[in-house]
Amino acid sequence: MTEQELLQKFRRVISQPALPVYIATVEDVQGFVATVTFPDGFELSGVRLKAAIDEAGEYVVVKPKLKSTVLLGCLSQSESDGQFYIVACNEVESIVGVIDKTKFSIDKMAVSVQVVGSKVLMKDGEVSIKQESAEVSLKAENVKIHAKTKLIINSSEESLKTILTDITGMLKEMKVLTGQPGTPSPIFPALIAQITQIEMKVNNLFDTE
Repeated sequence: MTEQELLQKFRRVISQPALPVYIATVEDVQGFVATVTFPDGFELSGVRLKAAIDEAGEYVVVKPKLKSTVLLGCLSQSESDGQFYIVACNEVESIVGVIDKTKFSIDKMAVSVQVVGSKVLMKDGEVSIKQESAEVSLKAENVKIHAKTKLIINSSEESLKTILTDITGMLKEMKVLTGQPGTPSPIFPALIAQITQIEMKVNNLFDTE
């Protein structure tokens, strides 16, 4: 871009109608509107947090923290006859949104995302994932896995169900060699190979940190 082209674009931008921006302090937030005070103490209510105060089902709203500083824009050239809206927040209390079938919220306590029957929640000390009636919860003290019907735990190489089935099958066929009275009875040699195979499967499924 040449200097002449840059100057031309600058002139085009400068010639556009300019809307004023004001500094204010947040006093209250109710729904999608806020009440603010200006530096001279004047209080203004009904300040928009989103583009339109309507019943639209989709939105993303940034809720400013109380007593924080915000920048206000005005939909008119005049401060007296325009509708005000928050342009930028210095401190954020929360962010909430709805986009089609996705709902999300972020605040100092948690992050939550919900899509129809699925929900992911992250907060201090807990992460949980829910899908209809199935749930996985990770806490500092335990890990909980709940399924409505059956549970599946597997890797690309092994399945926990297969390993447990192998163990139960081996126990059904358990045989020992009878030794002398008062001496240990060794396991039947053929079972040693089965136990070794099960051990390999366990190692393939689980890993250490």
